Amino acid sequence: MSKQVSTPYLALRTTAVTSFPWQSKEHNVRQAPANVFDAWIRQYVEKISNVDTSVWEKFHRWQIINTVLEAGLLTIAEGENGTFKLQETRSRAEKSSPAEEKSSVDMQTEVKPSTSGAELQTSGDSTDTINEIVNVFLG
Repeated sequence: MSKQVSTPYLALRTTAVTSFPWQSKEHNVRQAPANVFDAWIRQYVEKISNVDTSVWEKFHRWQIINTVLEAGLLTIAEGENGTFKLQETRSRAEKSSPAEEKSSVDMQTEVKPSTSGAELQTSGDSTDTINEIVNVFLG
């Protein structure tokens, strides 16, 4: 039985004990092959730049997961024996198509929520908030 974690971010040290579901298997965030991690994260992120996605270093994995958590597309659940699991939010899981809600990520400058490949037109508040988060992670 898993319970929702109250913190909206993933600590770097917990990436070693955090998993995500992909193709009916649980994969460890740090140990998953780069191609598996890349395929999984692209369900949530439409465009990734300034990252070597053939490697997906642990810091980049951590940064992009936290960006997607902050965008509200994923949640963290506490698993057994001190482990954690990344899960889709209920609202996202209920959507008819995974492409209906994604983020666009430039690991150095911006994150923009988008729908079906187009930028989401909002008052700017959500984009500004996500940009601030990315800037905090990247200094």
